[in-house]
Amino acid sequence: MESIHAEIRAAQGKGLAPAERTIAPPEWVPSRRTMRLFASLPFFVRKTLDWNRLLRDPFRMKRMMGTVAVTAVGMFGKVGGGSSWGIPIEFHPLTVALGAIARKPAIVGERVEPREFLGMTLMFDHDVIDGALMAMFLQRLRELIESGYGL
Repeated sequence: MESIHAEIRAAQGKGLAPAERTIAPPEWVPSRRTMRLFASLPFFVRKTLDWNRLLRDPFRMKRMMGTVAVTAVGMFGKVGGGSSWGIPIEFHPLTVALGAIARKPAIVGERVEPREFLGMTLMFDHDVIDGALMAMFLQRLRELIESGYGL
């Protein structure tokens, strides 16, 4: 686990060349010009053309957007000195928002020592999953992350 931490810190300090700072969009993404044109349309036209079609067909929405959304808001810095978090507005059954890494006190054995913590927010669609099952999933996920399972 320490080697992964060291690798992440080394990559953060390295920096990227300007050409490496962007990710090429998939082929199915419309051009910037098409997106600007779409964005310039009145709201009711955009809604009619896009969202109504998606929302009427949940299987189409699943094919186009998937079932899990992951966003990393922590790259934009810490909020108020602690780890940042966010609750994005999504249509996915599960949304994971990763915040910033913050140093906070932690109990290690019988001592209190500074440790780094990653803020993470999970948002579930209650229409899709029951609250009790969600709580059991979160408990198990926390156990696996804290134990370093798979590392």
